[in-house]
Amino acid sequence: MVRRIVGILAAVGIVGATVATATPARAGSQWQGAYLSSTYRYAYGTFQGFRNNADPSAYVDFSNYSGPYFYAGLNGTYVSCAVPTSNSALMAAFNQVLNDRDYFSVTWDASGNCTSIAMSNSSEYGSY
Repeated sequence: MVRRIVGILAAVGIVGATVATATPARAGSQWQGAYLSSTYRYAYGTFQGFRNNADPSAYVDFSNYSGPYFYAGLNGTYVSCAVPTSNSALMAAFNQVLNDRDYFSVTWDASGNCTSIAMSNSSEYGSY
């Protein structure tokens, strides 16, 4: 009987030690940000990050209204780029951002054409 109790206590001690050393969960973690550079032709962030920015004129828009375009404005800087419809990878990424609305990054060239669109879908970026 003593061995059984010692075995149970040892097992509880191992489980307790494992729980105590587990890494913290990030289930409630949220990141929202907004960054825009016309110099480096790069924008990234979340829809919520642009919406909640201290700049009352901040916005981001992936628009299909007059062709696939990316528009953004932040702290007096306004940019846009056209998504080449002939680039199937960019069009797929553009459509994914339209549907998921999480973290995104966009780059463009000097001619105003989008050169990359990436997004990440994560509970930490959810921003509806």
